[in-house]
Amino acid sequence: MADPTFFDLFQALWGENGTADVITLPQYKAGWAYIGSLPPTVEQFNKVQQLADQKMAWLFQQVKAVADATGQEMNAGTLNVLLHAFQNLNMDDAKSGTLAVARGGTGLGSIGQNQILVGSADGGFVRMSPNEVRALLGAPPVVAISALPTQDIGPVVVAECSEVWIWTSTQYYTGYRSPLCGRPLDGHTVVPLPSEVDAVGGVLPKTAYARLWAYAQENGLVVSQATWSANVGAHFFVDVDADTFRVPDLRNMFRRYTGTDAGTANARAMGGMQADAFQGHRIGNIQVSTGGTTPINRVDSTVVNQGGSDLENPLVGNYAEVLSDGVHGTPRMAMETRPQNVAYHPRVHA
Repeated sequence: MADPTFFDLFQALWGENGTADVITLPQYKAGWAYIGSLPPTVEQFNKVQQLADQKMAWLFQQVKAVADATGQEMNAGTLNVLLHAFQNLNMDDAKSGTLAVARGGTGLGSIGQNQILVGSADGGFVRMSPNEVRALLGAPPVVAISALPTQDIGPVVVAECSEVWIWTSTQYYTGYRSPLCGRPLDGHTVVPLPSEVDAVGGVLPKTAYARLWAYAQENGLVVSQATWSANVGAHFFVDVDADTFRVPDLRNMFRRYTGTDAGTANARAMGGMQADAFQGHRIGNIQVSTGGTTPINRVDSTVVNQGGSDLENPLVGNYAEVLSDGVHGTPRMAMETRPQNVAYHPRVHA
């Protein structure tokens, strides 16, 4: 039988068909000294040689796998398998595995938690916080109304209100506030939204609603309780005490814009209440009785004013009645003059 070739020896273990001893790690570290003065047994010799072959076989398999993947042949004189693989590696042909990236680096030893690297003017990188990046991009941060920033970091989006709030600094308030603060609103929900309060004359704490209280003072809308009571429906506020203030009662009020009125040439101050009025007009189509005993207590579609104070004791004599012409319908009468309208809850933006 011929001797094994060079590579055959890398794929075979000494004594693999024989018997081998068991050597512990301390014995292996002690070397042949663990045998003592006696020659080693066959089993001991086989075990030592097998361990050496196993380590060499492992290294051989690593090199052979690279040679097979790169199409190289191996023989006793082949010494550049790994070098050839590195020098001829083409990542464009890679189909799997971890692919390399272009060489480079940030130039920074570390990056802090939640920090973001942003390119600098000199071609390097600088660390930025998320808020700094938002400012760089012009994107306001989203915050909760209960956790507004305590310093100016630019405009913020208040999640519960779906609004952009800005930093405000006046004689009466410093902090984030909606530009709509104080605006009368048509409440379309049964319960006020987080940005609203009911405008029904209620009393609110100044601390919790500091933005709205500041708005009232900034716009000269704070009046005495007497003035407020005499002008219920006005957009007025009351300084109740050191801790609370009263909001307007806007129930049953129509809005009317101020300025110089073309008809009366009078300008009204913002927030003031105006009483109702009925425009003077001429009544036509009057039917007049010349006398008689007809009681003035008839009720039908042609009568607007029956006259008399008591239908059980009707007046007798001359009377006038306004007739419906049958085209415009029966006249509509009530205790107030009003257009057609729809009801919403009165609210103020807080």
